[in-house]
Amino acid sequence: MLTDLTGHLAGRLQVTDPPAPEEWALLHRQAMAYAQARPWERRADDVHLQLELKIGSARADAVAIVLGSAGVTKGLALCPGREVPAAIMNGEEGMPLPEGTIHFSLIGPHEAPPELLERAERYGWLPGLDPPLFIAVGPAGPQEIGREQAIKLMVALVAAVEHDRQGAGFGMNVRGELMLARGRRGRYSAQLKPNNPLEIPPGFKLFSGEVRNDLLPKGTIVGLGGLPWEELSWVRSSAARHIAPHLDRPPAGDALPVLILGLEEADGDRVASALYSAHPEGVALLELGDDVLAVILTDEGMHGVTDLPAADVSTARFRRRLAATHGWHGIVVSTPTGERGDPIYGFFECVLAQPPGRGAVPSARGRRSLKTRRERKIRRGR
Repeated sequence: MLTDLTGHLAGRLQVTDPPAPEEWALLHRQAMAYAQARPWERRADDVHLQLELKIGSARADAVAIVLGSAGVTKGLALCPGREVPAAIMNGEEGMPLPEGTIHFSLIGPHEAPPELLERAERYGWLPGLDPPLFIAVGPAGPQEIGREQAIKLMVALVAAVEHDRQGAGFGMNVRGELMLARGRRGRYSAQLKPNNPLEIPPGFKLFSGEVRNDLLPKGTIVGLGGLPWEELSWVRSSAARHIAPHLDRPPAGDALPVLILGLEEADGDRVASALYSAHPEGVALLELGDDVLAVILTDEGMHGVTDLPAADVSTARFRRRLAATHGWHGIVVSTPTGERGDPIYGFFECVLAQPPGRGAVPSARGRRSLKTRRERKIRRGR
């Protein structure tokens, strides 16, 4: 088990390629930032970060497990490959970790040998923090950490801190880089994954995380509407930016359900460009009591769009159309008027597995919002 590694402080094997002093300094700096961020307070031990690490021109897959949610060992385990090792998954005593595993943990000062404390102090470790222990698993068991292992670990620590800072959940891809010693550059791509894969239909992804309000400027006209099937080809060809659906779905129902974003030219072009780069996965309608929050899911985060009553006529129609198309829908970025012939800055087709909704029926007393009026205009114009 990982906690057993902390017992191998004495007599651990040395390596022939230890980190250079500047690499030790950077590793301690990143480990200290991780310790101060305390990601174990927000990450359970049944999830992990799937990492793609690029060190210079070399690429490697790794799994990072945030340790400490159970209150035992606080730190980070970095394992080679794309699967969580059975020793961690099953928690079996005595089951060896795979060779190449790198382990960073915070240990009590009374557990640390003098040379470890001296090294931590030399590289600027804060006195109030428990000292760091860095260990790797070699062919003969636990050993001192080597230079390339230290570099991978420091990039993984940066990835874990940034992923936690953004509050990124399932389905969000967090990317970044770290300038290393001697002019090298370390890049990472990190996604949160459950240790035990969930049953998700083929071709779909699981999303979770914080909803941000950073995509649309004030004054954006938002609507839930329907694009008549006979207009689909025209909108595809007219859009300045277009992404086709990743799964094939036949036309069904009276129209393709669409989220319409009405913006003036400068903002419309900017928002369409941002969505195109982030590759939208689709529009989710999140239940919030008697309201619904419309959210755009992308590889880079969840973006809140608007909230409206669950009984709003446009919400009910959008859901019925989604059910008919089995999750196929679109996002249209166009002008505020939305008339035929107006510029279309972006048209993004998506397919989501829709969770069962409560099938809201429009109330005769429901308010007529801007979204409802916009929905009727789109149906007439397109």
